[in-house]
Amino acid sequence: MKTSKIIFIALLSTIALIILAALIDLRLSGKRYVDGKKDYKISKLKIPSIRVLCINENSSIELVQSDSAYFELTVMKDSIVPELKYAISGDTLKIMDQMTKIGSGAWVSIHINDQLNQIILKNSHTNLINFGISNLSFDLDQSSVNVNQVIVKKTAFQRLNILAKNNSRFEADDIKIDSLQVELQHSEVYLWSTVNNLNGSIADSSRLRVRQPRAITLKRDLSSNVEINE
Repeated sequence: MKTSKIIFIALLSTIALIILAALIDLRLSGKRYVDGKKDYKISKLKIPSIRVLCINENSSIELVQSDSAYFELTVMKDSIVPELKYAISGDTLKIMDQMTKIGSGAWVSIHINDQLNQIILKNSHTNLINFGISNLSFDLDQSSVNVNQVIVKKTAFQRLNILAKNNSRFEADDIKIDSLQVELQHSEVYLWSTVNNLNGSIADSSRLRVRQPRAITLKRDLSSNVEINE
């Protein structure tokens, strides 16, 4: 093999390793830093514990389970920390549109403790990082959710309820669910997960993919599809 070709292959391998290392750091940290952490600053804003989270017209928020509840903002060091648009009423936190009033390039994550039991999304998308809440319900309207368990837990959810309509999508990687209740209307749920009990109904060209449950009580219309994997 020619020396130039060996050098070229070595260079490609080095680039690939750098990209892989960056992706691993992103997945483990749950943060979207670019180029170098020294170029960014982090601000935290404490909030009360909440039971209901409503997100409307937003596609840039990440949810992280923590011991306490707070917003975390990441911005460039030379940027103004944006003002957040949100409202708290009782035990409910409401997020409106893109949440920031000024500036761009601001990354927002919401750290939430295990008091949370319902997430309502309208025309929105969110990522959930390391959630292991016992009972959690999702109400999705033209929205999508990705659940990523970076830290392996014995049980991610004891009871998970998913109500999804209007072309919504829910996807989770390898987590454990004791009881899963789904009500789908023209929506999709893809679970690469272990489910003990599956209940509910799917209709209006919905799609459900799940690993083989121990018990199934599920209704579906002729337009919908259920895929059970081993």
